[in-house]
Amino acid sequence: AYYLSTMEGSLYKWTNYYSGWQSRWFILDNGVLSYYLSPEEVTQGSRGSVKVASCNIIAHHKDQKRIDVVIKGGRYMYLRASSPSERQKWLVGLGSAKQDSTMES
Repeated sequence: AYYLSTMEGSLYKWTNYYSGWQSRWFILDNGVLSYYLSPEEVTQGSRGSVKVASCNIIAHHKDQKRIDVVIKGGRYMYLRASSPSERQKWLVGLGSAKQDSTMES
């Protein structure tokens, strides 16, 4: 399949109450969202990844910068963009990656 939505950039990821929001480097490619500590770390393999097709992508209703990724099995990934417009870019990218994969299956 040909995926239009390939993007990468910095997003904040909620880690835990001790560390809070931490900047991570995210890559959306081939319907998979992966994250790394930094762009330099990409060659060493990701810290985690999810198939967008099996997630619900939710734009947070109060926080204009936040995206909640609900993963099958009740896990969550909470993300924050640097601005509402940056969040919009990611929502569009994630949304089209999800559409690409459902059209294929």
